[in-house]
Amino acid sequence: MGDRLNEKLDERRFEAAIGNALDVLSGLAIEASMADVLSRPSSAALWQRYIRQLRDCRPLALHWPREDEASIASYLTEVARSAGDRESVWLTYSDPVAIGVRVPAQALLSDSLTYFVTRASDLMLSSPDASDGICVELNAMPGRTQFEIKAWGAFETEPGENGPA
Repeated sequence: MGDRLNEKLDERRFEAAIGNALDVLSGLAIEASMADVLSRPSSAALWQRYIRQLRDCRPLALHWPREDEASIASYLTEVARSAGDRESVWLTYSDPVAIGVRVPAQALLSDSLTYFVTRASDLMLSSPDASDGICVELNAMPGRTQFEIKAWGAFETEPGENGPA
């Protein structure tokens, strides 16, 4: 009975997290529906592949100081332009549930600094098989706060004049 109860609880958490994710996207005029949401097993599997790729990511992460938000925004605009509307999956994690929602990469990257990247939340975007991905973080450390980007595959873009300091 305990396992069945835990399964029901996990299912309710998953459904609540889906509702929250779709509300966020709707609030940003990014079209997404239940048809765009990956199943629980597919979301969990993609999450694991994405995390593995993120850990193994080469080259090392790019860093910008928090004060240089204009440069990172410009860099992310370059990445968004390069990614276009390729099929991507926004990954969000609501402990202990991973959610995957299919979205156009460009739309999410364009709004990433304004709505998705905070000290409490990262932007995690992946191709459906995790062969391409990007993670944008805002990390607070003693004495400094900085943005960090790890990208691979189609999301890997050389920083031009807006490269990290």
